[in-house]
Amino acid sequence: MLSLGNWIPSLLAEVRGDATAAQLAWGGALVMLVSGLGRVSGGFVMLRVPPLIIANGSILLLAGLFLCLFLAPTPCPS
Repeated sequence: MLSLGNWIPSLLAEVRGDATAAQLAWGGALVMLVSGLGRVSGGFVMLRVPPLIIANGSILLLAGLFLCLFLAPTPCPS
C-alpha cells in the first residue's frame, strides 16, 4: 500500500497536468487512510471470518484491481 500511495499522485500528475501537488496528494492520502483502516480492522475480521476465505477474497480483489488497471486506457503524452 505504501508503494501504491506514492504512485497514485504521480499517476494523477500525468493525467491532470494543471493540478497542484497538494491537490494530487489527496489521492495518495486516501490510499494510505484505507490501508491504515484495513490494518486496524483486520484483527477484528480474523476473529469472525475463517482465514482461507480472507486469503481467497484478497487474491480475488487484487486480481480484479489489477485487471481494471490493465484495461484502463493509459494516459498518452501529448
